[in-house]
Order: sequence, then C-alpha cells, then structure tokens
Amino acid sequence: MQSFTIIKKSYEMTSKNKKTFLFHTKFHGDVYLHKRTQRLKSSYAEREYFVLNNNIIKQVLENPIQVRQSRDFKDDYLYYKLLKDVPVNISDQDMMKIYARLKYLVVVICTGNSRIKTIYPARRMLGGKIVWRS
Repeated sequence: MQSFTIIKKSYEMTSKNKKTFLFHTKFHGDVYLHKRTQRLKSSYAEREYFVLNNNIIKQVLENPIQVRQSRDFKDDYLYYKLLKDVPVNISDQDMMKIYARLKYLVVVICTGNSRIKTIYPARRMLGGKIVWRS
C-alpha cells in the first residue's frame, strides 16, 4: 500500500517521486490527479483553464449537480457542475466564445484505482445511470 504525504493546503501530494493532487469527492472518497495526466489534459485548448485550476476541480467533485455512472465502464463516474456556477476568469475572447456554447463542466473519476481520468466542458449531460441529483 502506498503512503502519501500532504505537502501544502492546495492538496498537492507526493508519492514515490510522482507528484499528485488529492481531491475529496462527495460520494466516492478521495481521488488523485497525477501531474502527468494534468499536463496531458491541459494540452487541449478548451480544457486548459479547468485542468490547471485545482480549485475548480475541487468544486465539481465536492458539490456536483449530478453524478452518473458510466454506461460503458462501471467503475467510472461522471461528476457534473453547471459552468455558470464555476468562476471563470478568462480574458481570451476566442476561449470565451467556446465556453459560451458549453453548459457543464465534467470530471470523470475511476473508482477502481481512485483517480481522475479526465476533465472537460460539455454541452449536455450524456448517458449513463443517474446515481445522484441535487
């Protein structure tokens, strides 16, 4: 079993020379976001702002408006939050046009290995079984 040490309040942690971020979810305990995953996910323009702002990820996981179980992967859960409830401070006009068309921010977690798989903005909530709704 791995041991984790909290480094600072921003939930940054270290584990065997790998940097990770720890987040608490409303229903599935703690999940981790590895720095490598964070770098890969932030390479997509529409995801960059959200992936690099851990406070936003924390808000989605702790106060979602809906949680769904993935239709294809039973260990995966999708946490949804309205984008209008997420503080977005982006000055780039092109990015604001992209976000204007989107309604939700989605964080996908895998309960099998307690990690965040991906983060993305979405126009609507997609399939899967509703586990919880506010």
